[in-house]
Amino acid sequence: MLALVVSLCVTGAIAIATLLFAEFDDTAARILGTTALLSLASLLALPAGALLDQGRARPLAWAVIAASAAGFVVAVFALWADPEQEWARIWKVALTLGLAAGAGAQAAASTSRVGEGDSARLRALYWIAIVLASALAVLIAVAAWAEVDSPGYFRFLGATAVAAVLASLLQPILRRMETPAERRYELILRVDREPSHEAVTAAIEALGRHGVRAEKG
Repeated sequence: MLALVVSLCVTGAIAIATLLFAEFDDTAARILGTTALLSLASLLALPAGALLDQGRARPLAWAVIAASAAGFVVAVFALWADPEQEWARIWKVALTLGLAAGAGAQAAASTSRVGEGDSARLRALYWIAIVLASALAVLIAVAAWAEVDSPGYFRFLGATAVAAVLASLLQPILRRMETPAERRYELILRVDREPSHEAVTAAIEALGRHGVRAEKG
């Protein structure tokens, strides 16, 4: 996670310096494009970093990081290549890798929030969101490679995109609705003299051992 934060800060600093001090020519445009691609790859890998921190779904996390890195490398290669050459196929490869990373990032973000207390309908929505995100990535990749120009195809693609976003947004809302609101109780003790700090700490720890979280008022 720290590496991702550092990379975002570095790319932001490079972009700002380029905009403020460099002459805006083809080289400057490519530098800005490279920083934008690096930021995008870092953002796509961010949910994977959260999974690695939690020690969950490591194969998924590493797959997302690999796809993000590969997509970044291919896109940068195409960006800095000879503009007179035809690199449409290379850009399609970069787009496909980016779509795979995006679908994986959605799955990683959802997986990082899955809890043992999730209901059956919440888990069903979790899988529906993953399937829809994957289907959306496939549809966009097919449209790019086959150069689809059918209005009906793009209508279906747009409907899939709306459903995928909706399924992803509903998960935290439904999880919040199913989580009971935390109730707080105030315990008042009357003692014959002022307790020491050690005594108060020991009492709080004793309550904690019985599953009661307490704090000094």
